[in-house]
Amino acid sequence: MRSLMLAAVFSALPLVAAAQPVKVYVFTQADPSGLVDADSKARAAAVEGLSKTIGKSKTLQLVPTAAEAQIQVELGNVETVEETDSLSALNNALNGAHNSDTKKVKYRCATLRFGEYTTEIKGKDNLGNEAGLSRAIESWVKDNAGKLK
Repeated sequence: MRSLMLAAVFSALPLVAAAQPVKVYVFTQADPSGLVDADSKARAAAVEGLSKTIGKSKTLQLVPTAAEAQIQVELGNVETVEETDSLSALNNALNGAHNSDTKKVKYRCATLRFGEYTTEIKGKDNLGNEAGLSRAIESWVKDNAGKLK
């Protein structure tokens, strides 16, 4: 009986291993006037950075056109948020301190599209790369893998 269960488990493994990566098209909107500013340059650089990061992914596959993609990711600007370190906040609460150790955290914002479905997605961007956004996209893909066919 035990060998039968093991055989069933191992026979399912090739199906999991053979899963194809999800095809992703990454882009940003250019201003219709053709003019550029610091934000548009940063978004264009982020497209390049995210494309390189996705190129290393086993879950995602970068494609050159929207027509080839299963999901599209439109990069937006960076959002800066002040966050309190949870350990510092706990320490302050225990010691009755009222100062807060906040730090500015940058998030790369993007709009993810799958057919008619659209959602906003963010990834930490503190190192000047798009690894945080790539992880957020991979997490969304894994959460929705059964519906992305």
